[in-house]
Amino acid sequence: FLKKPVGSGPYKFVKWDRDDRVVLEGYKDYFAGEPKWRKVIVRAIPESSTRVGELLTGGVDIATDIPPNEWDRVNGEK
Repeated sequence: FLKKPVGSGPYKFVKWDRDDRVVLEGYKDYFAGEPKWRKVIVRAIPESSTRVGELLTGGVDIATDIPPNEWDRVNGEK
């Protein structure tokens, strides 16, 4: 399974770089229709300050686990 992942849904597996990212591509023949995003890249960013920096500079579109002390900055309030 680790060498040839199997899944279902609107995206198909393209690439996995261990401890870095997973690349998924929209599956145009998905029964519920082609997904809105052509490509999804899921990155592992363990350091919270790096996640915040990537979010603020446009390196990522979505980030999780933003520390509460960074919320105002991320929301453009500071």
